[in-house]
Amino acid sequence: DILLESWEKCQGWVRAELNIVGTGSLANMVQNTKLKGVIYHGPLYDRDLQDLYRECDVFVFPTQWDAQPSVIVEAISSGLEVLCSDYLKGAFDDFEKEGYLSYVKNNSDALSQKMKDCSEKTWDNFARRKEMHVFTDSVRSQKTEVNEIISFMKSLRDIS
Repeated sequence: DILLESWEKCQGWVRAELNIVGTGSLANMVQNTKLKGVIYHGPLYDRDLQDLYRECDVFVFPTQWDAQPSVIVEAISSGLEVLCSDYLKGAFDDFEKEGYLSYVKNNSDALSQKMKDCSEKTWDNFARRKEMHVFTDSVRSQKTEVNEIISFMKSLRDIS
């Protein structure tokens, strides 16, 4: 898995933890890893997931197939910088433009370098985290999306 390969390359020069959440085919590999600093939580929901977001600084999502994963919006709304696969290029460009998300080539060299770069920054900045939440809520909230759909439907009605 690219995430574990990247983390292995970070060993020795990144003082951090790699918190992994979820289930699936990679769960056994993650649970059995000998890499230092890897914490496997299994599936987390609601308050438990929100609490973990608050404890972290960066969200890494090196997917190879998700089209528009909601966890990215959740992470940014929680004030986390996001590193995600360049396979998602185009899906979150509004967040990239604001500096909240970086697309990373989907290989362990590029991802480990970006993880190193993030580890050298200080993300314990309440004002920035609040700014990220407000921006996310304004551009990606369900309420905003529903209002856009309603406006679109009304425009279609006005055309006919």
